[in-house]
Amino acid sequence: MMSLPGSAQPRVSVVILAWKLVEPLRACIASVLASEFTGELELVIVANGASDEVRAVVDEFVDEAIVAELPQNVGFGAGCNAGAALARGDYVVFLNDDAVASPDWLANLVGAADDSGAGAVGSLLLNADGTVQEAGSQLRADAGTEQLGDGWTVEEASSAGLLQRRNVDYASGAALLVPRELFLELGGFDPLFAPAYFEDVDLCLRIRAHGRDVIVEPTAIVTHARGGSTSSARRFRDFIAQRSGDAFSERWRETLAGIDGEVDGEQSESRPAEPTGPREPARVALSDVERLPEAQLEDASRAIETTLEGQRAYAAHLESTLDDQEQREQLEVSRLTSELAAARAEAERAGARAAELVSRLQDLETRGPIGIVKWQAGVVQKRLKRHQS
Repeated sequence: MMSLPGSAQPRVSVVILAWKLVEPLRACIASVLASEFTGELELVIVANGASDEVRAVVDEFVDEAIVAELPQNVGFGAGCNAGAALARGDYVVFLNDDAVASPDWLANLVGAADDSGAGAVGSLLLNADGTVQEAGSQLRADAGTEQLGDGWTVEEASSAGLLQRRNVDYASGAALLVPRELFLELGGFDPLFAPAYFEDVDLCLRIRAHGRDVIVEPTAIVTHARGGSTSSARRFRDFIAQRSGDAFSERWRETLAGIDGEVDGEQSESRPAEPTGPREPARVALSDVERLPEAQLEDASRAIETTLEGQRAYAAHLESTLDDQEQREQLEVSRLTSELAAARAEAERAGARAAELVSRLQDLETRGPIGIVKWQAGVVQKRLKRHQS
């Protein structure tokens, strides 16, 4: 196993969030330690409310990494902010624990940053089957996002011009490089989007609004298990995605209004405007090394409260949904009760008519043929008398 140098000023810090994945986390860390990057490298692992099994994996690499202990899962953005607060590299690289980097990934990523002076450099993300997952991403006017090249073969993406270094609307935070000073200056990932979704989109737009490019480097390759590090509770995941999407739409409404429809593979020419929402990003503390753990706890505490707020909102959403469902069920019961009462009344009327017919039939049977004739004659005489009168 490679032993990372204890440099006072590493060239790059790789920040990995550890939450619930065990074997993928081990593979992720091992891929970083096997990197062909020749500069000073620092590894920061954030135990983000990690389980005992995950902490055991972190302990395996404790000699090669700086470990940030967070007692609760504070979400993606706040966890990354905590890692960045401890990082000392010129560049901070965020890498998901469900991602495995190619040996030359980091060297190519840093090389692209050095060459371009970009404010963020994204990686080429591949699926486990070798197809493209994302070669940069594009923002739509409805705040939806499109991962360029998603599902294409590498050959198809190359033919479409996606596998060349170029500007993009944003790049995924699953494997993203940002100059550390710029990241801290912009306030890092905003807790507005806690616990998850749209933090990386928002950060890239703020980087572009700051006058720096966001690019993708297709030679920096990472294999990524899409969604492997997020919650498996689908309803909660959908709820927080909608909640963060609404917050994003509010902040960037002017930018979204200026986006024209683009064809997949073509890049938007528009530049993002300044954030228009009422909330400013929370700042990562630029304090000295002795005070960084304190700043880390403050960020974590703020993110926990924001996460709890989201969970309370989700609970209220569920309660409202249940109330609506209960009201619909009550209306349905009332409707069925009314229909049943009407059916019973109709059955009673039908029963009375049937009893009347049975009675008349029995009466006719008791009269016999002569009695029936007399009865019919009597009926005719009554009608004649009514007619004469």
